[in-house]
Amino acid sequence: MRSRAVWLAVVMLLGAVVRTDASRADEIPDGLRKYVDRPESAYRWEVRETLTLGTSVVYDLELVSQDWQGIVWEHQLQVYQPANAKPATTMLLWNQGGRASEGSIAFGLELAQKIGTPVAFLYGIPKQPLFVGKREDALIAETFVRYLETKDERWPLLFPMVKSLVKAMDALQEFGEREWKLPVKSFIVTGASKRGWTTWLTAASESRVKAIAPMVIDTLNMKAQGPYQLKSFGHYSEQIRDYTERGLVPTPETAEAQRLWAMVDPWVYRERLTMPKLMINGVNDPY
Repeated sequence: MRSRAVWLAVVMLLGAVVRTDASRADEIPDGLRKYVDRPESAYRWEVRETLTLGTSVVYDLELVSQDWQGIVWEHQLQVYQPANAKPATTMLLWNQGGRASEGSIAFGLELAQKIGTPVAFLYGIPKQPLFVGKREDALIAETFVRYLETKDERWPLLFPMVKSLVKAMDALQEFGEREWKLPVKSFIVTGASKRGWTTWLTAASESRVKAIAPMVIDTLNMKAQGPYQLKSFGHYSEQIRDYTERGLVPTPETAEAQRLWAMVDPWVYRERLTMPKLMINGVNDPY
């Protein structure tokens, strides 16, 4: 379970540092840039329901972010606004899997209350299960293998995961103009595990991201991380068996495999990742 006390401190810290603009490099590796920039005719959103919970309001949006490999990605996107939370030009955007629950709604409302401004939670990152019941890392590994087999750079699952956040930002900006008559200009992005991975890559792809807080495991510089893990433990962690079993780790010495890991490794984009960051890891993480 997440520590609420830690997260309240995180958000308050990010709220303070997000005001600092930083220069960004112009170039993004082709695969990610091309996918993020691709027009999305499937994109749309609507407010499905407005819930009143005591003195708080929850806006429940339905978002269609994209059509990826013939699969439409649909998401629940919720905006949490307690009575004291005044709309601002910067919004916290949390990304996670699944759908909203009583616990996540309560957590979102608490964050918004402590910050004093509405926050948004994007659910369904990634769309799953797919390809005969695959989820999470098994699903990511499957899409990596499909890229290696086809050389189609639309395959890596991190790309549509990033695109989902980018289209959520579009929707939240349009929602803010409509509901509050106030433009949302920038975002603080956060998420855990592969949603933390997505947080890094979104920041490398999108100028509206002004600060990030990737959580749990930050496997940056993957070329160095693999050998270091072997040196430290004598074997790869069981937590990455979805990649080792598919022959993705260690990285095969082929041009396609080298390009694949370069496209999804935040370390490759480090010259663009100049915004404030708060990296959160757990000392007992099984990785």
